[in-house]
Amino acid sequence: EKGGYRHFMLKEIYEQPRAVADTFLGRVSEEGIGIALEDAHRNDRDRAVQDAPSREEAATRAAAVHARYRPAWDAYHRARLAWLAGEAAARAAIAAEEAGQEPNMVAVLVAVADVARAYEAFAVVASGLTAPPPAPKGAHP
Repeated sequence: EKGGYRHFMLKEIYEQPRAVADTFLGRVSEEGIGIALEDAHRNDRDRAVQDAPSREEAATRAAAVHARYRPAWDAYHRARLAWLAGEAAARAAIAAEEAGQEPNMVAVLVAVADVARAYEAFAVVASGLTAPPPAPKGAHP
């Protein structure tokens, strides 16, 4: 199915950034990825501070959880920006094709490669979050 596009290739061009992102993350929506990361961050923070003996210790533990999630948030935002750039390259190629011009497929391929690298980096960083956080200082296993 051409999905409303004049040519099947236009449909494929437009869908490439999303297809690459979905392949790496196994998610359907960008919003869902951010929500899942936010939920995991909040749950880890809540677990870390729930039995803290003081407000200062709770703040220290919460800051440690935040520091642990910072690389994942940074990688997520880089991946999101790469996806947006890929989408823009795909739209530009479609517009060129529709105007009877030669689409810049090199720009689309470079953008798709950037999306793939960014999401792969995010997946690697995020997979490290599945390990339990380090125990707070002075805690006994």
